[in-house]
Amino acid sequence: MQDVVMLPSKPEKFIRAAREFGYSDLIFLFEGTSAEFNRLKKQFDVNLGLLFSPKNMDDFQKLKKYDGPVLIVGSATDEKLLRRILENKKIHGFTNVEHELGKDHTHYRKSNMNQVLAKIAHDKNKTYYVNFSKVLHSNKRPKLIGRMLQNIKFMNKYRVNISIGSFAKDEKGFRLYDNLESFAKVLKARKLKAIDVPVVSNLPKGVRIIG
Repeated sequence: MQDVVMLPSKPEKFIRAAREFGYSDLIFLFEGTSAEFNRLKKQFDVNLGLLFSPKNMDDFQKLKKYDGPVLIVGSATDEKLLRRILENKKIHGFTNVEHELGKDHTHYRKSNMNQVLAKIAHDKNKTYYVNFSKVLHSNKRPKLIGRMLQNIKFMNKYRVNISIGSFAKDEKGFRLYDNLESFAKVLKARKLKAIDVPVVSNLPKGVRIIG
């Protein structure tokens, strides 16, 4: 069983926490420049992935500078950037589509997802990653969950792959997979796809810090 978490300053603490929660492997996501990513990949012997949050279309050209992330998850609330994420062959999935800003419309929620984008996600075999940490730390949780519910409805309709991860930023952010699965059921996810990323390092053996 794998979980997706954010890369902390001391990954070994996450390793110990993950063992207690029954995970066999962790995918550590880093959000930052390619230079920082490549340096950290040499420093930490962990399964290092990328949380890719483009600010504009030119940022997609920078993806080729990252040295072999085991997983690339795109993050965008802008529909044009989101569509580019879905169409990009290097990117495995997407998350953080919803935000807490603005008012919802009378007949639908402002969730930044629509049927066209959902169909593209299906056609390109992308995975929608539910970010539990975002919900956990939200100041407007009902609004955020409402928008997630609408997006899950689109995913279900077009049979888009759905996975859920803790996206923990510290040890307190971990949850048992059963708890995450139960939350996904609250969101009415049709069927969860287990996170299954081919990895080299094995979590029970710990983490080796090189630098």
